[in-house]
Amino acid sequence: MAPRDPLVWWFRQVLRHRGLVLGLTALITVAALGCLSRVSVGNTLQGLFFGDSPDYARYLTQVERFGSDEHILVGLPAPDPADPGLHARLGAIDDFARAHPGFARADSLATAQRLATEDGALVVHPATEGPVEADGRLVGRDGQSVALVVELAVDPGRKAAQGLANIADLERALAAQGLDGGHLAGFPVLMVSMLDLAWDNLALLLPLSAAALLLVVLAVFQRLLPAVVSVGIAGLAMVWTMAVAALIDPVFSIMVTAVPLVVVVVGFSDVIHLWSAWEQERALGKPREEAILASASDVGRACLLTSLTTFVGFIGLRFVPTPMFQQLGLALGVGVGLALLLAMTLVPVLLSYGLDDRAGSPRPPGRVGAAVDGLIDGLLARMQALAARRPWAIIGLFGAATAVALAGATQATFDADIASRVDAGHPLARDAAWLSERFVGDNIVQVFLTADAPGGISTAAALASIDRFHQAVAALPPVEDVHSLASAVATLHPLLAPDDPAPLPATDAALAQELLLFELAGGQDLDRLVDFERQHARMVVQLPPGGMRATRDTARQIDALAATHLVPGLSAEATGLSSLMGAWIDRIIAGQAQGVGFSVGVVALLMVLGLRSLRLGLVSMLPNLLPLIGLGGLLGLAWETADTDTAIVAMLAIGIGVDDTIHFLMRYRVEQARCPDRATALSRTYAFAGRAILMTTVVLVIGFLPCLLSDYFSLWILGSLLPLVLVLAVLADLLLVPAMVAVGWLALPAPPPPAPCAPA
Repeated sequence: MAPRDPLVWWFRQVLRHRGLVLGLTALITVAALGCLSRVSVGNTLQGLFFGDSPDYARYLTQVERFGSDEHILVGLPAPDPADPGLHARLGAIDDFARAHPGFARADSLATAQRLATEDGALVVHPATEGPVEADGRLVGRDGQSVALVVELAVDPGRKAAQGLANIADLERALAAQGLDGGHLAGFPVLMVSMLDLAWDNLALLLPLSAAALLLVVLAVFQRLLPAVVSVGIAGLAMVWTMAVAALIDPVFSIMVTAVPLVVVVVGFSDVIHLWSAWEQERALGKPREEAILASASDVGRACLLTSLTTFVGFIGLRFVPTPMFQQLGLALGVGVGLALLLAMTLVPVLLSYGLDDRAGSPRPPGRVGAAVDGLIDGLLARMQALAARRPWAIIGLFGAATAVALAGATQATFDADIASRVDAGHPLARDAAWLSERFVGDNIVQVFLTADAPGGISTAAALASIDRFHQAVAALPPVEDVHSLASAVATLHPLLAPDDPAPLPATDAALAQELLLFELAGGQDLDRLVDFERQHARMVVQLPPGGMRATRDTARQIDALAATHLVPGLSAEATGLSSLMGAWIDRIIAGQAQGVGFSVGVVALLMVLGLRSLRLGLVSMLPNLLPLIGLGGLLGLAWETADTDTAIVAMLAIGIGVDDTIHFLMRYRVEQARCPDRATALSRTYAFAGRAILMTTVVLVIGFLPCLLSDYFSLWILGSLLPLVLVLAVLADLLLVPAMVAVGWLALPAPPPPAPCAPA
């Protein structure tokens, strides 16, 4: 044991001042809990997604002029859509919406208008005075349902808490009118529901995960103390992490809801490695303090390196140019560092009090303990024998699997459909299915048209080109409905010029006159299609619910059509929240690719430094990349379109997957220095590091498995995809890495042996 080893020095200082350490830990924990008491949940759309995006800034300018596409679609069963009583109740909801600061209006049959001519004059009637048409817009296609479209007020500073309050107010207003029991959809509903679902699930999953981890560690060590210490240190790491995140930004985003679970699960790893090393050293007959210091020398350096690599993997999320992911990456990175600090501070202190003096003594008898020991020892023995006898076969098998996975990864495509992130049986999914069967899709693309000068929109030539553009957009495969100034005038013109066979006015004067007559007759909402100066106009395109990148692709097609159909001097930009989110996803994917590249590069550098060899450090990255490649292959081969949140698993895989490789190789380097025989060094490495590697993998898998109970996709993948990746990582570490050692690909340089070799 090198007397100048910095980790040994740290352990000595911790043991020398253990009372001070415990006191500071308690004080910091109390302060951290105080910080968390002032945290709020949720954020603005700009803070969550768009940041300083110029596209979002332009979008805000346009919606200030014409109205927001943030809306809540309420579908109501209505056996008789023509019922005057129903219309009165719908009208009351519009009155409520116009008076509420969070809403702008509520469109329904009660607010719609019908155009007619009487004695040659244009007359505007309420739509409820005529026959009700089941067109899937305000009346469902089944003829027995009606829609209420509640438009939100334009408010870029609206936070999730306010959105939740707005929806609650709307539901109370609906109930007051006897309209409760409706089906709700729309982006505001989705965002608030996702946030509620994430926190509600976490309130269940975090205790389940902690309980499962405690039972697993108890079964493995067959002592209560290491299980309790693991839970305690992981819990402290979680509290400290969330407090630091609160100091940086007291408003937590929806992504931060995953931080406590990840930190708790990952926090177990260092405790298990340190405790396992302590037990091994005590089994060799070393006194308590010497065993504590030896565990720092044996695995402390590996724990430090694994925490660095995990930190790098998590901090790679900072490359995603979105505040939400950057907050997540920073919180996870801080959590890893704090978990290591607490493990390497509190574990030696607690052990120094003699609380586990039975460590190293024969394990207490019991069926569970014997079964666990037998399972772990038998599995390690089989893996060791297979790697020693068939190294080239193992390398070939992993190589073939990697080739297949790489081929699959090239086929992977990504998108995000927030509505599909919940289980099919969830009320949110049921509401969406009910609405999509009866009504036109509520996925909106707003097309804003701009003329070079005032009055440029209100010319007959400009309107004719807008009509051609309108028809071309309506013909696009995903489009379900289009509404524009051209469609409004096409409805108006036959009434005012019944003898004109043309669908639109032929002259500028005729167009101006018809628009004026419409307004004088009491026609409403023309200002939602064209501004007073007649320089700006809006077209509303309705699509079925779907992926945001698909919506963005449709918006790009619309932009291309504008370039070919609009007259010179008239331009268009297709935008809207869903389209902007699709462009945001493009930036996410690009940022994630940069983050992955950064993480792989830095981890490779750390491996080079840790193994003290450029060649060996780079070669050791092969098994470390397998989990990432395997994940890509699974997404490409098994999923038609993967959700973009699966990239979170990739970043976690980089950070966590490399840990066991480091523990195995660092321990092998120690044993190679002690044992000139490679087989004996590998055997001792399996005995010392293999057991801890298996235990930590089991702990990580069990810790994340409760996420399978979640209805929320972004948490569900932590219980499905991440455990699969971790299992692949441990197979690579305990089969491929020793096989590469056996064939000489990872022949590590070793200093003179510091201690005599003993049988494993």
